[in-house]
Amino acid sequence: MNLNLPGDWQLGLEISRVVFLVLDLVLFLGVVYFWRRGLKMRPVFTWKVATQERHQMLQSDPKVQAAWKAVKAKLGTNPPASYVLTIIEADTFVDDILKRLGLVGETMMERLNQLEAKEFFSLEDLRRVHRIRNALVHRPGFSITENQAVEMMEIYEKFLDELGLV
Repeated sequence: MNLNLPGDWQLGLEISRVVFLVLDLVLFLGVVYFWRRGLKMRPVFTWKVATQERHQMLQSDPKVQAAWKAVKAKLGTNPPASYVLTIIEADTFVDDILKRLGLVGETMMERLNQLEAKEFFSLEDLRRVHRIRNALVHRPGFSITENQAVEMMEIYEKFLDELGLV
């Protein structure tokens, strides 16, 4: 870059430019280095640590088990409409449990995404069942069979069992 300055000034500007470019590079590499080291040192947040007291309260609450039994009892009361209504109620029940455990988010899927698959073996199945429930609610004409409804209820129950609530 030539600004038509006397030679000493021009040389000084070129040296300053190189120094600042090197300084920028060093600072950028320093930020990346310390950011990566910080990631290794950050605390591990799991749902078990954050919600242990709430979880114990839910485990000792007999109303939770009674409410789940009431949801399960509706499965075969008025087929095939009862299949859809029972799945919707079961999904709402599990979502309420997630909220009571302190998981935040606008939707159930946001709350489910806060959980670790290594902590819950049925988590992927629960996500799949929740997507089916969403299809039941939002897609006209979408329906399920009795076998599918029973399988979905088993997945909800398996998740609740992993939580130690049923």
